[in-house]
Amino acid sequence: MVEELLSGVSRPTQLCGSYNIAVSLLYHWKKQYGLGKLNNEPVKEAAMRDKIEKLERMVGKLAMEKELIIRLKYCLILGIISPYTHY
Repeated sequence: MVEELLSGVSRPTQLCGSYNIAVSLLYHWKKQYGLGKLNNEPVKEAAMRDKIEKLERMVGKLAMEKELIIRLKYCLILGIISPYTHY
């Protein structure tokens, strides 16, 4: 239920009506879920892992861009390409 709430698939009132529970109980479970107390991994840790993966991809992209710049600089120095050439 909490994952369904967090995904935005259902609204709190819809979930509570479907499962015949109080809204306060649903929000209590949501808080417990966020802390990892419902046999799940804490949401903050999962969010941090996602952020780390995104940053790792960004670092990889920047490393490739740096390599490209170094190679272009080398080609300019050797005169293989002209700085006035448009690509």
